[in-house]
Amino acid sequence: MQAHDGFLHALQKPRPDPGGGSAAAHGALMAVCLLEKVVLLEKNRAKPAPDGTRWWDEALEGLRRLGHVLTRLRAEDVEAYRTLAGALKAGLKLTSRDDAAEEASRVPSAIMEAAAEALLTATTVGRRCAKHLRADVAVAAEFLGSAVQAAFWIARANALLIENPERRAHLLEILRHRRDEGSGILQAAREEFAEHGEARRG
Repeated sequence: MQAHDGFLHALQKPRPDPGGGSAAAHGALMAVCLLEKVVLLEKNRAKPAPDGTRWWDEALEGLRRLGHVLTRLRAEDVEAYRTLAGALKAGLKLTSRDDAAEEASRVPSAIMEAAAEALLTATTVGRRCAKHLRADVAVAAEFLGSAVQAAFWIARANALLIENPERRAHLLEILRHRRDEGSGILQAAREEFAEHGEARRG
């Protein structure tokens, strides 16, 4: 398969970076772009009233902010992994290795957080947008839910490299909570989209 996108081309190469964390960020970024498309369509359709486009403007601003965050995290994950790999290879002190492992977990954890925030926006967009756009919002929500879970696996793998048991356990607890929170938001979004669909058919 030929990947003409620069990131995808780098991802398919036989080297460890970019890896799963960056891929999770990329998936979330695609979802945010799809949501931005829906918001722009609705913004352009909004009636020319004083507050007609205000909500859509605010949603667009939030999505663009999240897009910048996810683009940054996609690159940061590569750097964090390189730092961790270097620390492990160099045989640094345990504290330094633990610091590197925690940072390598922090980046995918931040990806989880950004994806969950975008999921909340997707739920509201799906509630407000036209019926024919709701399936696109549902697709975005599924990508975002997958990004939360995918980033969790990378964050967990890096957290397990922490030697200090208390530090490791604390970080794993945070990651599990963030994963469960994202899963809950996705499930609520699915139920809402399904409910709206049934209401329309009824």
